[in-house]
Amino acid sequence: MGTSYSVEFKRGALLYKCWSDGSREEEKHKVKPSAEAWAKFWGSLDALGFWSWSGRYQTSEIILDGTSWSVEILVGERLVEAHGRNAYPPSDPESESSQEYGVPGSRFDEFCAAVTELLGGHEFS
Repeated sequence: MGTSYSVEFKRGALLYKCWSDGSREEEKHKVKPSAEAWAKFWGSLDALGFWSWSGRYQTSEIILDGTSWSVEILVGERLVEAHGRNAYPPSDPESESSQEYGVPGSRFDEFCAAVTELLGGHEFS
């Protein structure tokens, strides 16, 4: 099992957790991003076309040792609930009906980088 990450918004702060080997908690931090950091994060999501991500991204093959991910973000009336197993939103936002398999594309990587930055540099990928 590889490293796992979790970020949850609670009581005005982000609760960050990191597990190595899938089960041993190594890090736990409470992060309170500045208003400027939040503004940059929301701008990054807009630029990525994040708000068009939806549903399930999954291969048709059965793979037991792959990567699973999920994200749920609700801001005002905007909601994204998406998850995947060895599949990711396409790098080209114009082809949202497709998906990328096996290796995350640029939009997914940029999303993870935006979360890392919002967390003040704590690893999230």
